[in-house]
Amino acid sequence: MSVWGPLPHENDDAADWLAEFLEEPTVVGLNDAFDEVSGLDREDYLEITEGAVAVMAAAVVAELYGKPGPHPVLDDEERAALSSLARKLMTGAHFSLIARAGQALGIVAQDIDRSELAQLMHEDPKLAQGWAKNVASLTKRLQEVSVELNARRKTR
Repeated sequence: MSVWGPLPHENDDAADWLAEFLEEPTVVGLNDAFDEVSGLDREDYLEITEGAVAVMAAAVVAELYGKPGPHPVLDDEERAALSSLARKLMTGAHFSLIARAGQALGIVAQDIDRSELAQLMHEDPKLAQGWAKNVASLTKRLQEVSVELNARRKTR
């Protein structure tokens, strides 16, 4: 089975995506992961793979901005190497990346009718509880990044 837990790195597809992403990390790679989710029509079904990759990419974005949470997907060395991605972005691109991460996460986690990953997580009460906790934590961390960036922008 490719999914064995509620965390982003507890999925083979997401772990494979992360390994490939780390070989050549780009903002385009992150945006592509979000496009797979947010680019779907409202009636399209979202497969586990695309959902898991979008959640992993959202976790990477949170970590790029210093919000790794209790179960980081990157180690310290990977996080340091990727920090240059965030530094290269212009102000508007920061907000766009964070907003896209939050939007994709919301679709994957909250649209149970069309998100196969959310459906799978809700089949088991223990998985559902861990999934809800992880999604809430990741959502909160992305919101914190946005607030901090807004505060920095206002002080400039």
